[in-house]
Amino acid sequence: MESAKLSKILKDKNNLGIDSEFILLATRPADNINYCNIKERKKYLKTIGEFIKNNQKYFLLIKTHPKEKRFFNQILGG
Repeated sequence: MESAKLSKILKDKNNLGIDSEFILLATRPADNINYCNIKERKKYLKTIGEFIKNNQKYFLLIKTHPKEKRFFNQILGG
């Protein structure tokens, strides 16, 4: 689906203003090349969370890889 179309659907569904912006975080399973450990992951999630808290026009969308779902559920309390 086209990004602008998806953005409009999400804004309409959640009663968000037209100036709202989305940050998409797509995850992938660990590998030996580009893997960041749990401490680093918690740190970048905290940084993104602080940014969103201080810039209320932004919203975070997380698309987890099936192998990553458990980790993000634990971190985000889901």
